[in-house]
Amino acid sequence: AAADAAAAEEGEPEGSQNLEDLESTGRLYITNLPYGASEDEVRAHFETLGEVDSVVVCKDEDNLKSRGFGYVTYVFPECAVRALSELDLKSFQGRLLRLCAAKQKPDKPEKAEPKAKGGTSSYKRRLEERKKKVDAHLEHTWNLLYVSASSAADAASAQLGVAKSQLFGKDAENAAVTATLTETSIIQQT
Repeated sequence: AAADAAAAEEGEPEGSQNLEDLESTGRLYITNLPYGASEDEVRAHFETLGEVDSVVVCKDEDNLKSRGFGYVTYVFPECAVRALSELDLKSFQGRLLRLCAAKQKPDKPEKAEPKAKGGTSSYKRRLEERKKKVDAHLEHTWNLLYVSASSAADAASAQLGVAKSQLFGKDAENAAVTATLTETSIIQQT
């Protein structure tokens, strides 16, 4: 309000910055949209005043229902200026639409990780995080059960009361099989 008052004192008409934004972007911010209105219906309503480039009806990310506002971008900004003057406070599906100039659509920052398959709802993100925690726990548990061949041989020789060299000496047959069996035995005991 203070900025508008300062602009009015300087001889600038109120809202001229918004009009300049609209003349450069051709993008309108629409409020009081009917909750049942689809993007196609909104497009048809606004195309009466010029070619529409894009329509976005903002939806709740959890249940995908309309939030009652959206954006319309015209191919030619002059059409957006005309739509602002002609369609503001006009009825659309029983509701009075409120229009104002919108700023240019911000560029999306690039993310390092790809989005989860199937969408980005918060429910799906929570499921994905929970699954990652479970998977991390399972991997961690498996890593705790890893026993090196040397450690397994030490434990087996201690249990059997024989020297490690007797289990795996030069004369022992199938040393690899013996090492594998000792590892398996120690892991099962663990």
